[in-house]
Amino acid sequence: MKPFFSQFMIDFIVARRNMFFIIVLSIALLYSMIVNFVIPSKTESYSINFYILDASVNAKYKQALMSSDYKTFTVSSLDSIKESMSKDKSALGLVLKDDGIEIVFQGYESLQQRNIIKSIFSVLYDTLNNQNSIAAYKTTVLKESAKKLPLNMKMIPVLLATDIIMLGFMFVAAMIFQEKKEGGLYAYRVSPGGTLNYILSKVIVNVMISVLFGVVFLFFTLGFKTNYFYFLSMIFLGAFLISLLGIFLAQFYSSLNEFIVVALIFNAVMALPVVSYFNPLIDIQIFKIIPSYSLIYASDEIISSVKNSYTLNTLLNLFIQISIFFPATYFSVRKTLIRKVIL
Repeated sequence: MKPFFSQFMIDFIVARRNMFFIIVLSIALLYSMIVNFVIPSKTESYSINFYILDASVNAKYKQALMSSDYKTFTVSSLDSIKESMSKDKSALGLVLKDDGIEIVFQGYESLQQRNIIKSIFSVLYDTLNNQNSIAAYKTTVLKESAKKLPLNMKMIPVLLATDIIMLGFMFVAAMIFQEKKEGGLYAYRVSPGGTLNYILSKVIVNVMISVLFGVVFLFFTLGFKTNYFYFLSMIFLGAFLISLLGIFLAQFYSSLNEFIVVALIFNAVMALPVVSYFNPLIDIQIFKIIPSYSLIYASDEIISSVKNSYTLNTLLNLFIQISIFFPATYFSVRKTLIRKVIL
């Protein structure tokens, strides 16, 4: 325990000396001001996307909807409707049947909004069937008590993931390169610290920095109206994973100047899920394996929903990824980084 504490204090002092804590605290306050005072909560334009499952014998309902001014997309199952709606908070689902229409609501709609939408599709059904029965539909609610995030609140998951991934990745790499430059690795190699302590101390310091950012940023944007347990658990595991990735990649380079290109590519890849987050129609499957994807969507779920099934899956997946990357980083660092010092 003493060797770990000694190494931890060295890394903590390096982080403090390089003003990492001051930097993330300043960014957290800056992001909070941007969310609260710069980004508007509403935009002028508003549109509804419809995800349609056509289970009718003929396609007259679908044709009528496709020819309307609404954006419509055909899906193959009710589960596909629900999955699409969970990512596109402005969407509604429609199941078209010969005996009526099933409307799938998000759950945040007011009673008045639901009644208006029901009336529109009842009239459509009656017109196409030459009937006078406004009861030819049924409704399903995706998540009762769900809420649609205003634009400024929708930025919180993105900004949170940005700090955990981009800054965390660079900070842990910078700590390693400073050690290389100052010859600290050789002194460490002949000390009783061990590879495990070397990795864990840097990871824990980086996690502390990310948690500091998360607590300050969330407090000044969401106050006490959120689930801090889920958020902090996700920040802890997310920062842990990103720190491992940073250590793993940084060991193969001798300076930050050499590493910067890799860091830019890494951060560019991590930013890709932001595209699908703000435009759910661009939902590329490969984006889902990028760590920032799950961090962003889990954060959105924590803020907007009373149910947290995706968040729990995200925490489990992060733990599994850490279980895979930790041994890989350990053996790689032991072989490539530390032993190379004595050559």
